[in-house]
Amino acid sequence: MTTSFYPGWDDAAYRNYLRRFSLDESKCLRELSEGMKVKFLLTLALSHHAKLLLLDEPTSGLDPVSREELLEIFLRLAKEGVAILFSTHITSDLEKCADDITYIQKGEILATGPIGEFQQSYRLIRRQGGLTAEQQAAVLGRCREKAGDTLLIRRERGAAGGGTHAGGDHGAPGKGGRSMNKLLKKELRLTAAPITYFFLAFALMTLIPGYPILVGGFFITLGIFYTFQMARESNDILYTALLPCKKQDVVRAKYTFCVLIELLGWLLCAVLTAVRLTALREAAVYTKNAMMNANFAYLGWLLILFALFNSVFLGGFFRTAYGLGKPFILYSIAGFAVICLAEALHHFPGMAAMNSQTEGFGMQLIVLAAGVLLFVGMTALSCQKAQKNFERIDL
Repeated sequence: MTTSFYPGWDDAAYRNYLRRFSLDESKCLRELSEGMKVKFLLTLALSHHAKLLLLDEPTSGLDPVSREELLEIFLRLAKEGVAILFSTHITSDLEKCADDITYIQKGEILATGPIGEFQQSYRLIRRQGGLTAEQQAAVLGRCREKAGDTLLIRRERGAAGGGTHAGGDHGAPGKGGRSMNKLLKKELRLTAAPITYFFLAFALMTLIPGYPILVGGFFITLGIFYTFQMARESNDILYTALLPCKKQDVVRAKYTFCVLIELLGWLLCAVLTAVRLTALREAAVYTKNAMMNANFAYLGWLLILFALFNSVFLGGFFRTAYGLGKPFILYSIAGFAVICLAEALHHFPGMAAMNSQTEGFGMQLIVLAAGVLLFVGMTALSCQKAQKNFERIDL
């Protein structure tokens, strides 16, 4: 019966493909699974020596095992000289077996070319939430899924070597610094939450007697945390990575922003500490203070607190470029442990000079020097590790 429809029917080839595809000829078509139906239709096409196969979503609805098996069949047929043209919305299928890709939207060809060239010119990203008009302009295609949207983004010229960015000029000499400066301006002017700058006012806690004044430093880091929280809601890290810049520069800009806020807060605390050590050094509320006094040791502990934030929170954030809760909880635990240690240390025998505003500056300067070294060292190491982690993240 089949031979009457196909003048060039080859029964030997038909039997061969039945064996290759493990098909049972005695079964009706309705008894076959979706994967088996596709294999049977391929058998019919190949048994009259078809040189071109036109397939519409051949892997749609198949389980992962059947899909992998079918793609392997496509690869074998291609090696045997059979041309295959198929439509699909499963992009992973293209990566495994396609030689050329044509992207069609609403009946219009938007892009076409060899898969290697296509991968250099475009990239796929996954995201949740809406897009602004400016962000939408960078999107070539969009597939809505339950877990989030998959977007096709056009890379600009020069971005092919970056592997993860949509912008260009990544490797151009002398442009890395300008890219970094622009990213830092973006962090300070656009990304930073107003509350981050407002929380710098907690440096005034330096003047509060009978209070654990290092908590003011914790509140300064809490202000930075709010910026990261708001940035996550607006998908800032994703759209920043789409700019013509290196992913390493994105990390450096985030760290630099945090360091600038921390140093600004530290300088405010240092000015207020100077006031307490000079104009207010004889004030009774400070001379009888059982809690930590504002002195050189206090400034050193502040830097240690900021070093912990940069290492634990920032380093933890860039493991996923999304998760904020766990890194901040871990930092909070470590931070308050440091605050408790600093508050208790001057009560230990022989450590009273740590809390003095008139003497014992040598011991206090040691703490300050240790704070500077830890702040610089821990921040630098955390930034280097964060850059490596961020490079591996597929946004």
